[in-house]
Amino acid sequence: MAEPVIVTMRYTPPGAPDTESLHLELHTEPGARLTVHLGRHARSLTSVDIPAQPQPDPPDWDRPNLPADCAPGIKPVLLTDTQAHARIHYGLSQGWTQRRTGEFAGRSAAVVNRVSRKN
Repeated sequence: MAEPVIVTMRYTPPGAPDTESLHLELHTEPGARLTVHLGRHARSLTSVDIPAQPQPDPPDWDRPNLPADCAPGIKPVLLTDTQAHARIHYGLSQGWTQRRTGEFAGRSAAVVNRVSRKN
């Protein structure tokens, strides 16, 4: 599910200080349409399309076609040492940075660096 979009509107009556403004916050979904009527008649109409937001990529441990020894679908904090090392080797073989590989394996970049030097 996409993150909600928050639309904030402020209305300050003419001559009033900002502290006397009306603050309205709307929570909506990407792709929704927001229509605001300004004035007493529908002739003053403003419509805005809330842009759809791209879905974020799934975390690396939920990637399709991840080798079984990398424990697909398991968060890094739940890995055994063997699974973590398999993930380090996989990340390095993909050309990932040490930081990304470390996050994928639940280990520090220093551990990733030591493993990469052994290879």
